[in-house]
Amino acid sequence: MKLDELLGVAAAKWPHGSALIFPESELTFSNLQANAKRKARSLIGAGVRAGDHVGILSLNLPEYVESIFAISMAGATAVPLNARYRGAELTQVIADSDIRLLFTTSQFDNRVDFSTHLTDCYPELSTSPDPSQLRIEEAPLLKSVVMFEATQKPGFISLTDFDQWGRDVTDEAVSKRSASVGLESICLMIYTSGTTSVPKGCRLSHGAFVRNAAAEQERFAITEDDCLWDPLPFFHMSSLLPMVASMWAGAAYASDTHFDVDRALEQIYRVEPTILFPAFPAIMGDLLSHEAFQADKMARVRLVNNVAPASRLLENMAQLPQAVHVSAYGLTEISGVACHGSADETDLERAHTCGRTFEGIDARIVCPESQSELGPDEEGEIQLRGYALFTDYYKDPEKTRAVMTEDGWLRTGDIGALDTEGRLSFRGRLKDMLKVGGENVAALEIEGLLLTHPAVKMAQVVGAPHDRLGEVPAAFIELSEGAHCGEEEIIEFCRDNIASFKVPRIVRFVEQWPSSATKIQKFKLIELLARPQPLSASIEAADV
Repeated sequence: MKLDELLGVAAAKWPHGSALIFPESELTFSNLQANAKRKARSLIGAGVRAGDHVGILSLNLPEYVESIFAISMAGATAVPLNARYRGAELTQVIADSDIRLLFTTSQFDNRVDFSTHLTDCYPELSTSPDPSQLRIEEAPLLKSVVMFEATQKPGFISLTDFDQWGRDVTDEAVSKRSASVGLESICLMIYTSGTTSVPKGCRLSHGAFVRNAAAEQERFAITEDDCLWDPLPFFHMSSLLPMVASMWAGAAYASDTHFDVDRALEQIYRVEPTILFPAFPAIMGDLLSHEAFQADKMARVRLVNNVAPASRLLENMAQLPQAVHVSAYGLTEISGVACHGSADETDLERAHTCGRTFEGIDARIVCPESQSELGPDEEGEIQLRGYALFTDYYKDPEKTRAVMTEDGWLRTGDIGALDTEGRLSFRGRLKDMLKVGGENVAALEIEGLLLTHPAVKMAQVVGAPHDRLGEVPAAFIELSEGAHCGEEEIIEFCRDNIASFKVPRIVRFVEQWPSSATKIQKFKLIELLARPQPLSASIEAADV
């Protein structure tokens, strides 16, 4: 089943059922379908063709979800952009993705103004004589930027004007367009950081993504009586997948513009979800440690999904003992998730493993050197195959081939083991990759940026343990001869050029590098982090 077809089924079965719940608004399945269809008519009226790419740059909003389904109805591919991208990151991804039309917002809740970010990236926007036919040298395929608001801004299409584009497009035209694409067509392109500095556009088909959502719904036994709360941003698979999984069962999906622990607890107490999907320990920790946390107000919670160390999961189990607490393992290239823990497992099994893979997805553990398959409880690289595999990396067949074996297995670059019952345990990463609060961060990307600073001669980035975020970037820097630079300057330089979660939280200056004959030994840099050294207030307060 395709993404827009799933919405059609849900709207027919549960027309008055709650589909999306936000603090200030709520949409039924029929409302969501009607709003998505209206946007689909406008997309077609704007000249968006089957297979075209349509971007979304925004905080979580009902309009965001409407747009994802509208793009599917129009036979196009949705490209959710990381809302924390800035400057060169943003322009690089927009150019690489070949976006034809971009949905965005202006300032929202005094947090961020995406229209200003875009105008800073593309000054031509503010002087464009025709915002419906943009001419931007760095993004030649981008023809229009559409606001989710009725606000009139130079270079941008207001929501009112966008609606007018669809006035002559019929519902029959939308149905015909949808029918022109099949299960193998691409419904989502998610940019994910790899071991290089350039994010890769990971393309997922309707068949892979929607079927994986069905597998998640089955694993969690979601029904129309459930309400799933998820604070993750919509550009993240940990929100997109459970949202669509909820739709399979007619369950409600509760979200917010962004995660704020006070707002989150208020929403949870109000809507009384049965499933919590914080996904990452930083979020769950904030909820459970907050002074307003009351376990009795979460009595309806029956299941919690949280990827965290075993010790943290066992603590969570003690605080919400009535719920089944599960972990998971996955990545964008496997349509989000390959396995979850299950209710039929013990607390210890669910704390120490990620459960069994979904039916139709296989996992194996291989020796990184010999590529021979290993036995139960032996550590090696996790490899996956099955229906949920991504189609490819956009415009990059070389990188696609690099992560696939000749016999069709995905090389995850992660270390793990399978027990005798087929439960998967995640043990670490082969890749030089950090996991900051659930976000993948390539060390090489940060290193490349640091090397553009005029005072920096050499830079190396490693992961430093962090109680809330799991790990954070730590930068070791050798200054050029005669150069002077402080920690605060490095932090501010990074803040101006990369997403906040990639900004180093620790900066240390070195004159000599621990190295082998040919390579800097990063494990020795990590050892240096254990030595006490006070951090400046600016580093400790680095934005998350």
